[in-house]
Amino acid sequence: MVTVSAWTEQSVIEVFKLNLEQVEMMKCAHSLTLPIALNHANGGVLVPGELPGDLMVVICGGKNWYNDTNRMCYSVSEHYKQVSGFMNYLPTFASSLVIDNGKSLWLTGGISKYKAEQILTRSWYIRVNAQDASFASVDDHKLLPLARKQHCMERIGPNIGVLFCGKGLLLDTNYPPYTVNVSSTDWRLKSFMKIARSQCACGVLKDMFLTSTIIVVAAGGQRNIDGLRINSVELLIAESEEEFHYSYPAWEFGPNLPLELSDSASATTADQGHMFVVGGISGNSVNSGPTKTLFEMHCLNMQCQWKKMDHELLTPSSYGLAFILPSLPMGKRHYFEPLCSVFNITRGTMHLCWFIKEKTIKRSMHP
Repeated sequence: MVTVSAWTEQSVIEVFKLNLEQVEMMKCAHSLTLPIALNHANGGVLVPGELPGDLMVVICGGKNWYNDTNRMCYSVSEHYKQVSGFMNYLPTFASSLVIDNGKSLWLTGGISKYKAEQILTRSWYIRVNAQDASFASVDDHKLLPLARKQHCMERIGPNIGVLFCGKGLLLDTNYPPYTVNVSSTDWRLKSFMKIARSQCACGVLKDMFLTSTIIVVAAGGQRNIDGLRINSVELLIAESEEEFHYSYPAWEFGPNLPLELSDSASATTADQGHMFVVGGISGNSVNSGPTKTLFEMHCLNMQCQWKKMDHELLTPSSYGLAFILPSLPMGKRHYFEPLCSVFNITRGTMHLCWFIKEKTIKRSMHP
């Protein structure tokens, strides 16, 4: 797992290795710095080329340290190191999904700085050119069912995504979730959440015993009605991708987070067995601020539980992103893996995660 510090004008990248068999974390001895600082950005792990392991972690939009809207995309990978592209327009407080077999990043909603901070129904594609690692943004012209900001977009299966949490034009209103067929943009209304919330930690898990069971997780966040941070967790459970899209399952409460948290980064492993929540703003006092904590969640036989990781971030973090990279073929290494050469961990149990935190980039990778 690779994290990048927040609340600074320069991003300090911390590197961890995760042993998922024992759900353990070990901190690597080295770190990196990046000359950028972003918050409320979007991103994903794209596959610009056709070769196995040809991966690019892309971070786009958001705000910089001076609260100006960022119109750049950044990437760091083995083949494309700190390459940037200038976008025609990128929103803040948006959410995104990787689509087109890893070739595009689909950004949805958010806020337009050019229209008096109007909450948007628009969406965009960010595509990467494998030849020169340049980026292009395309206005999708496919509108969301409702304007939304500070929301979640997660993938349930190969074809179906889910939009949930967030605020709309009426900021204190409970806005309904939707599933979407990413190929046809067929949106379908889902049941309302029990608590109207935004700025959640989000993920999609599979039960480790009932492996066909899919669990959408909305953890913590802020209540839309009064802005208070909460530790409650809601789960949306179904037996298949099709059931999620074509039926109307109800949300139910899950195990509470150990802290009242909002604006955390989150990432889920490729097998959807583990969800990690990184940093975030904790509590509701005047002294509330970003945390260094890392939590893990998994579900076994419909019993979900949280685990606080032993290690913490070097610096507090919030308003970030999180990614986990797929496994690489034998003989290939992730860009950050040499930083962890001090550890000897079997490749099958080692994950690298790269997170982007407030006013910085945080990344997540795993083989």
